[in-house]
Order: sequence, then structure tokens, then C-alpha cells
Amino acid sequence: MDNSSTRWLLIICECGNHFGSLSGKNARCNICGETNNLKTKKTLSNSSKLADEVSQANIPKEIHLEIKKRLAKEKKTEHISSESKIGVEKIHHILKESTNEKGVMEKEIISLNLANEGITTPSLDYIMGVAEEQGVVIRVSSNSWRWV
Repeated sequence: MDNSSTRWLLIICECGNHFGSLSGKNARCNICGETNNLKTKKTLSNSSKLADEVSQANIPKEIHLEIKKRLAKEKKTEHISSESKIGVEKIHHILKESTNEKGVMEKEIISLNLANEGITTPSLDYIMGVAEEQGVVIRVSSNSWRWV
């Protein structure tokens, strides 16, 4: 049999069970044994797609909703996490742009440049703390730093 013409059917029985069958074959519900009161819900081109559809269709509604909620929450968390990760190169560029002709970076200017770039996390204090800790900058006053 040519695989390109093979059709798989997602079938629902009157008992509520979803199962798969090869098109043209006599289908029988694997739960109640019914062969007459079956309805085709979908036609698919391969057996792996059919397996996914059968699995999805037989998940109880309550569990299906819980899975959807958890996946949506996970995607939202990933999105927020990826937004908050700002590259070192971007931070370095902002600090360079914030440096005056004397080689000093003022807290007010850095803060303004971060805001212009839409960066709220990590915070200015965190960024400068890490830069100091790594020996990239040195504190000149409570509100200014100089490159090392």
C-alpha cells in the first residue's frame, strides 16, 4: 500500500472513547466493542499524528484545562524571563554612552539611558554592583563611577 495515500481516521464512539483506525477498515471501539454508532472526527495522513490526536481527545476535560493553564503559565514565565535577560554587550554599550568627557558615569545619566532602552531589570544598583565586583568600574562618589 502506498503510504502517501494511506488515511487514518480519528473516530469517536457513542461511549465517548476516541480511537484510531485505518480508512477502509471495519472500526471497533476498543472500550465497549461498538462497531455501528461511530463517527469520524478527523482524517489524518500518518499514524503518529493520529496517535497524538487520540491522546489529546481522550484526556479528561478537567485535566486538559489544567494542562492548558500550566502551559500558558510556563510560556508567560519564559517570556518574562527572556525579556529580563539583557546582554552584557547591551549593558556595556549603555555604560559607555553614559560616560562623560572626564570618563565618569553619573547615576542619573545611566538611569536615563537604561530607561530610554526600556531596561528595568536588572536594576541600576545591581548592574553597577556587578561591574564594581568584577573590577570594571570603581566608585568615585555615591552617585558616580569611573572605568578601571
